[in-house]
Amino acid sequence: MSCLLDAPSSLLDARGRPRTGTYRGYGRDTDLTNDEVEGERQAPAGHQLLREKRWQRFTAAGPEVACGGTLFDAGYATTVFAWVFDRGAGRMLADHADILPPFMADIGDDPASGTIASLRGFERTFDFSRESGLAMLEMAVASIDLELNFELETLAPVTAIGTARDESGGLGMTQKETGLPVRGRLDVESRSFTLGAGSHARDMLDDTHGLLPREAQWTWGMAGGTLEDGTSVGFNLSEDWNETRENVVWLGDEIHTLDDVHVECSSERPGRPWHLYSEDGSINLTLSVEGLRRHETNFHVVASQYLQPLGYWHGRLIDREAHDLFGVAEDHEARW
Repeated sequence: MSCLLDAPSSLLDARGRPRTGTYRGYGRDTDLTNDEVEGERQAPAGHQLLREKRWQRFTAAGPEVACGGTLFDAGYATTVFAWVFDRGAGRMLADHADILPPFMADIGDDPASGTIASLRGFERTFDFSRESGLAMLEMAVASIDLELNFELETLAPVTAIGTARDESGGLGMTQKETGLPVRGRLDVESRSFTLGAGSHARDMLDDTHGLLPREAQWTWGMAGGTLEDGTSVGFNLSEDWNETRENVVWLGDEIHTLDDVHVECSSERPGRPWHLYSEDGSINLTLSVEGLRRHETNFHVVASQYLQPLGYWHGRLIDREAHDLFGVAEDHEARW
């Protein structure tokens, strides 16, 4: 277990250097502009426009249904993803990926309070905000219309600030929260669902902002829920991304940090179980796949390809055995 310091108030210090590390709590200022940024991190404005990426992602699931979405600001374009999966029937009810003009998304530098992310236009809405211990989301994209409220005091958020392993001079902040109780309504096509009424529903949130490498690749897994004794639990673990700074496991009030982990999957047979493990044996998890999302975009200059299964994680988590933790995984390659 690591005793994490509280998240700093800003991503950069007074001299413009990134405050690299893994922290407990919210980072309040992710602004990347600083006239005193040293060396290669002082990127020209045009270079920063092409490199700077922001996104707000959520996943929510109850016994009947799971849903998720992402508002992604790439600078040169805006993308909004939205999906709904019927867990009882084992089929995707809707899965939308819309590429929109630039500057339509408004994702702020403070990921912890007020309006965090918003999109309005082209008959689409994505409004995400935080106040008084709640996060609130309203989203209307194509056939999906939902309103969700997330309770924010279950597991402490983790903020990770890292630099790119290559020579790009990249840096970024990501804030992860998982296992959050969620309540709300969800309408898709001609069906309606209620999350959190009479049964547990959990959510995972991801707010990321950074100057990211031109070529990016990661495999990743995330989940949240409770153990059999009622202990709140969750994890966010990725292979070869963000210098492993965002590799964390929540067990009640404890936050454990980990070094390298490995994710095994088959791109030819992605519906088979995925495996996530650490070399020291403290992590040995299997994802039993209920559903699968995949998306591919190739405009040559920019391209993205990902597989995202969803289902139940089970196995060893530090010194505990976890069962039936709803979560997701992802195998993603991007040229952006």
